[in-house]
Amino acid sequence: ASPCRRPVPGPIAPGPKTIAARTPLQQSAGFVWHPLNDGEALRRGERDKEYAALYASLLPKLDLLLWVLRADDRAYSVDIDFYTQLVKPHLDEGKPFLVVLNQADKIEPVREWDLDANRPGSKQSRNLQEKIEYVARTFGIPRSRVVAVSAEEHYGLQHLVEEMVFMLPDKPRVTLGTRVKPENISQRTREALRESVSR
Repeated sequence: ASPCRRPVPGPIAPGPKTIAARTPLQQSAGFVWHPLNDGEALRRGERDKEYAALYASLLPKLDLLLWVLRADDRAYSVDIDFYTQLVKPHLDEGKPFLVVLNQADKIEPVREWDLDANRPGSKQSRNLQEKIEYVARTFGIPRSRVVAVSAEEHYGLQHLVEEMVFMLPDKPRVTLGTRVKPENISQRTREALRESVSR
């Protein structure tokens, strides 16, 4: 599930575990997205240079970088290596960056997910906050730059869209706003988009 109706024509790319294709899909629309099949997990070794070259060519062109991780993963060593070597230099130059922890509903204890309120239960919520803090420390970024979502449960998508919108300049911000499903736009985001259109 995606917070958007269709590919966003403002360049956005997920992290290494979601990147596999050597040629960006939908690049003609200005959208950079590399889906990863389960059998194509990023492997260390001879293909690292290939992926490094791909990242080096794409990163300078992006308006915003989303690094998507599974919330229930225990280790992010490959992600950290790529982040440190290839992404961080661009962030030091001011590139907007968010880490998205997807599958927040899979954080233990899984059975505690509140189906009625569509949010984590109390223990899940504590564990999720600990994971957010761990990821922020590991990547060396502010805690506010780590957003937990569950695409399947439609949890946290308004927060994610809001963070994206407030990190973008007016033009890509407005374009993003036209592509996002209405239910994923908060009132605060809607007001910011209106202001951007009027400028």
